[in-house]
Amino acid sequence: MSLQTSLKALGLSLTVLLGAGCADDIKPEPTPGPTETRITSSALGNGVTRSVVDATQEEHWVYMDLDTGLEVTPASPESSPDWDVAFKRFQVKSNGGISGTGGVRAVKLAGADFDAVTRAPVDGWIVDAEDSDDEGTEPDLVFLTDGFWYDYDLATHALTPADQVYLVQSSGGAFFKIAFLGYYDAAGSSGFPTFQWAAVLAPDPSGADVLTVDASVAGQWTYVSVANGVVEIADPATSLEWDFAVSRTAFKTNGGISGPGRGAARLADEGVSHADLTLTDTLGFVPDAPYDAGIPGQVGNGSPVLSFWYDYDPTTHAVTPANRVFVVRGATGDYAKLQITGWAAGIYTLKVAPIAHAARIGTLTVDASDASAWVYVSLREGRIKTYGGPQESLQPIVEADPANSTSWDLAFRRTSIRTNGGTSGPGEAGARSSGIAAIADVTAAPVDADYVIDALAAPEYPPDAPAVTGNAVLNGWWDYDMTTHAVSPRDVTYLVRTADGDLAKLKITGWAGGIFELALAYAGPGATTF
Repeated sequence: MSLQTSLKALGLSLTVLLGAGCADDIKPEPTPGPTETRITSSALGNGVTRSVVDATQEEHWVYMDLDTGLEVTPASPESSPDWDVAFKRFQVKSNGGISGTGGVRAVKLAGADFDAVTRAPVDGWIVDAEDSDDEGTEPDLVFLTDGFWYDYDLATHALTPADQVYLVQSSGGAFFKIAFLGYYDAAGSSGFPTFQWAAVLAPDPSGADVLTVDASVAGQWTYVSVANGVVEIADPATSLEWDFAVSRTAFKTNGGISGPGRGAARLADEGVSHADLTLTDTLGFVPDAPYDAGIPGQVGNGSPVLSFWYDYDPTTHAVTPANRVFVVRGATGDYAKLQITGWAAGIYTLKVAPIAHAARIGTLTVDASDASAWVYVSLREGRIKTYGGPQESLQPIVEADPANSTSWDLAFRRTSIRTNGGTSGPGEAGARSSGIAAIADVTAAPVDADYVIDALAAPEYPPDAPAVTGNAVLNGWWDYDMTTHAVSPRDVTYLVRTADGDLAKLKITGWAGGIFELALAYAGPGATTF
């Protein structure tokens, strides 16, 4: 049950609970009068501003104009266009709907990366409204509905910022992103909402930037930057200034075998339209590699995902764009959505636009019950990898031998786990315990920490068994009940360095007869936070 629902179900007023009657550490402190400056701002660079609001007085709202970044004191806030957002203790209202006539509206992106949000979305905008048909009578303020801007601990009465980014259209028509950073000042006093904010691009009514790309010359590649469109690249093999490239019907991304960047691609989730796609997970991206081109004896070299963007009619030989939406990871690790909407003899019409990303927690079932076979898992792709088996649709050509591959990160067999590093594989993988039970509470992975790599070790039983390779940290994942002979996962989240040196988190949530239930998240190339 959410905090909002819980509090309304208890019939408690948030104003009473958080403003005066719950605990000494959240009672209002003595503050200056309402006419003094209450907002302190500082530049963080790259157009981002950090603002701290002294909203400690229960009787007065503190009004802010995002267009100027200044505090304002409107004589009649309900009818004034001079302010955009206002603060009073934990409460935040916006100048639209029931709170004002300024036309301010907002949309929340849960789990979004603040830096990755560069454009306001087309849909999802709401304004402050009267209480809806739910429990309680509090107004449905944008920042205090459908998940508050904060998380509230009922035991400690502490407020912490929720993992979300708000997009706000100001009374002046500009667009801004806002992410809250805290609620307490340096002394621990409450009533000081702190947030970072910056201007973003306006929504594109089409849902994306429409781009024409001429890739009609066979044997030549046309290079595209999500930010800058078609670009001229002197040396694609060393440049990070392009994100993907097109030649006739083939695509490649700036990564894998095609470039020096972090490029990769995946299909968007089934049923998600291009316009509705505003946030992507970091899992499931496939880097460029040799792939089955769909023609007997022909191998493609490029993106095995993007290169299957079309339908082909063998009777008429017509090439038409399939109704597919893709997500592209760019050269520097940013993300964009892509859809091919038109094609004529190598001339494309594309819809492409940047989107936010978040390292969401996924789940995976791994059947490692066969004591004679290892099962290989890529934490980067969030799936089981096959070697020496049949070709998978929209995937690179299957590698013959996992012993020489860096495309897997972990291997499972019965209760044993290996990482792709040390004595088990050619990669850089290793593992360490986070010391934290809940996987959601692990928000960062240290880069330079001691990740244990695989080594040869003698098994505990039988006594004369030969040494085997494995990971000493991950192989301590289970407890064994001598009475019931039950194997159960320990309540701990592990940090894993992947085969290519990136970072992931992993928790074994279940095991039965060699079948693992995993929760996992991948930070993304070069990233250290989840």
